[in-house]
Amino acid sequence: MFKNKKNFKVLIIGYGSIGKKHHNILKKILPEKNIFLLTQKKFNKNSIHSLKEIKSLNPQYIIISSITKAHYKQILYLEKNLKNKIVLVEKPIFEKLYKIKLKNNKYIVNYQLRLHPVILKIKKVIKKEKIFNVQVKCNSYLPSWRNENYKKIYSSQKKLGGGVLLDLSHEIDYVLWVFKKFKVNYFYRKKVSNLKINSDDLCVILGKFKNKGNIQINLSYFSKIEKREIQIDTQNFSFFGDLINNFYEIKSKNKKYKKKFLNVKQEKLIYLVHKKIINKSFKNLCDSYQGLKVMQFIKKLS
Repeated sequence: MFKNKKNFKVLIIGYGSIGKKHHNILKKILPEKNIFLLTQKKFNKNSIHSLKEIKSLNPQYIIISSITKAHYKQILYLEKNLKNKIVLVEKPIFEKLYKIKLKNNKYIVNYQLRLHPVILKIKKVIKKEKIFNVQVKCNSYLPSWRNENYKKIYSSQKKLGGGVLLDLSHEIDYVLWVFKKFKVNYFYRKKVSNLKINSDDLCVILGKFKNKGNIQINLSYFSKIEKREIQIDTQNFSFFGDLINNFYEIKSKNKKYKKKFLNVKQEKLIYLVHKKIINKSFKNLCDSYQGLKVMQFIKKLS
């Protein structure tokens, strides 16, 4: 845990929808006077308006919740001007893969689905299993994401780091985290719907594990039937996990088991990320090395 919590300062860079979400969640953990904002919006207190002001503010914990395109410049500034800070970066770490050495501060990428009990269960039960097939699906509907015009948010604009592969890279991260690696045999990424966006809205990845098991990943922006699911078929059992309705089922030849979880909303998972970081407990969080591994994987697909 951080020493001298009374003087503990958190800075949120960017105050769009996700920045506001971080702010509201952090107010449940820390006094509001300890939470500062870097934004061009006008606030009477606890706000700064440029990267240059961060040094004098000297926060212990920094959250980068700006558009993905801005992450590289902001992280570069932090690396050059600050040391021994903890920085939480909204996923993905960058909009493309950059050559960068991150050594002066500790960076965590906010892939909070790693803390979902369904994903943690998979990581526990899958270790020694022979995998036949894995199906990962994230169907979403971009216009319902936020209370603003979807055409104007960064997700709809390729140049700002939007697109289904980057936006829904939670799935890429947890697949690499749980299953380590696999060879991609087929990749399809395109804008196929009538959404008013210029970023990709469909991504299909087909691959094969070292033990010859198969994996399929399907990501979309345009489905009005929203799903976030994973199904794993192994030699000994089949596993189905639902990350929206928060349950999993395990079925073997003679047994069937189902478990449902309460209160596993995204806000709860982000709350857990902040609690772990403030308590300096980084187990199961995505560090910068792993975050860059996700970007390396995505670059190979391009």
